[in-house]
Amino acid sequence: MILNPALLYASLWTLLLFLYSLRFSDLLLPLSTDAFLFFSASISMFLLGYILFIIISKKCLIYIKLNHEIYKEWIFSRHTTKVLSILTKVLIVGLITELIYFQNVPLVSLLGIGKIIRYTEFGFPGIHGLLNATLLVIITILFVRHLYKPSKLNFTLILLAFSWPILLVTRQLFLTIAVQLIFLYILIKGASFKGFVKIILMIFGLIFIFGYIGDLRSGRDGIIALARPTIEYPDYLPSGLLWAYIYIVSPLNNVVNNVNITPYYAPIGTISGLIPSFARNYLIELLGISPPAWELVNETLNVSSMHEKFFNRLWPFL
Repeated sequence: MILNPALLYASLWTLLLFLYSLRFSDLLLPLSTDAFLFFSASISMFLLGYILFIIISKKCLIYIKLNHEIYKEWIFSRHTTKVLSILTKVLIVGLITELIYFQNVPLVSLLGIGKIIRYTEFGFPGIHGLLNATLLVIITILFVRHLYKPSKLNFTLILLAFSWPILLVTRQLFLTIAVQLIFLYILIKGASFKGFVKIILMIFGLIFIFGYIGDLRSGRDGIIALARPTIEYPDYLPSGLLWAYIYIVSPLNNVVNNVNITPYYAPIGTISGLIPSFARNYLIELLGISPPAWELVNETLNVSSMHEKFFNRLWPFL
C-alpha cells in the first residue's frame, strides 16, 4: 500500500519547509510571508483536491492498496518484456553514440584520464534527457521484478544502471533514481520494521555516495565553503550530509529569493517545457517571449524546484 498522493505531497513539502526553517546554512534567506503563502497555497491546492474527492465519493482513502497479483502479471508479461527489450536497445545505442561523440565521461575526466569534459557538457541537448528518462523506466521495471522475484541478473543490471549517474557525476539523476527505488520498495514490500531498517541503511549509503560524487566535483572543503554551515562542520561527519541538506533546501531558497519577481503573464513558457531543449529556445525566440531573470542565491546551486515556471506565470493569480 502507498500513502494517498495528496497527503504524501503535503507531508513532503511540510517536511521541506521545516528543514528550511532550521537554516543550518548562512546561504538560506529568511522565509518571508509571501514565500510562506506561496508554498502554503501549493500544498493547499493538493489537499483541496483530496477534500473534494472525499465529498464526492464519500470515501476517505488514506492508503491506496496495490493489487500485487495484477501488478505481478503485468510486470512479467510478454508485452512488458518486449517494451523492456526495445527500451534497453534504444538506451544502449544512445549511450554508445554519446560516448563515441564526446570521447569520455565526466568521472574519468575528473580522474585526469582522457579528454577533459564537464558533466554540464556531456550529452546531446534534448536527446540526453530522453535517454535519462528511458533509464528511469528500465531501472523501475528491473527493480520491481527483482522485488517480486530476486534475480542475480536483475540485481547486476540495476547496479549497472545506477553506475551511469556516477559516471556522469550528476547528483540530480542519482537522487531521482534513489528516491524512486525507495518509494517502490515501500510500495511493494510495505513499511515493516525490517523494511524500515533496510531503508535507513540504504539512505545512509546513498548519502555517502551522494557526498562522494559532490566531493569529486568540488572537494570536501568546497562544499563546506559553498554551504557556509552555521556551525563548524565536524571532520567525522560525511560531507554527504551537508551535500544532501543543501541540495534539498537550496531550490526553496531560490524561490524565496525571487518571491517579488515581476511576472510576465505568459503560459507559453510553461508549455514549452514539454518541448525538447534543442527546439525550446528557438520557439521562445520565435515568439518573442522574454521571461524575467531568475536570480539565484548562488550560481552553483541553480535548481529552483518545480515551482519556478509556475511561480513566474501563475503566482499573481493565486
